[in-house]
Amino acid sequence: LREQMVGDRVHVLGVRTDIAELLSACDLFGLASDWEGYPMAVMEAMAAGLPVLSSNQAGAAEVIDSGKNGFVAPLSEWVESTASRLKNSALLQETGSAARQTALKHDWSKVVAAVEQVYKEVAAE
Repeated sequence: LREQMVGDRVHVLGVRTDIAELLSACDLFGLASDWEGYPMAVMEAMAAGLPVLSSNQAGAAEVIDSGKNGFVAPLSEWVESTASRLKNSALLQETGSAARQTALKHDWSKVVAAVEQVYKEVAAE
């Protein structure tokens, strides 16, 4: 059933170092985490102009306004959700543009401050 819905349009590539090139070749970025801290991969995909389909877990769901700059769905709905999104190129283009704007407007100072705080706590121990 899954192969019929997404066919040759989904590829699992493993560890890579050419992320920018890969993102430019994608239509949709998926993050199927059970838990995420800060979703750096999501922000990278959004900055590349990709809509993101994320599980409805903490982190990614906080930066995605589902239906506007990406999509949030329970993992149990991913196959159907992915297939329907890939069929609608206008929706992907619209949400990808909104995703890029979200990434460009993101306040990175909060991320930097949080990372600095972790380093300070570890150094104090």
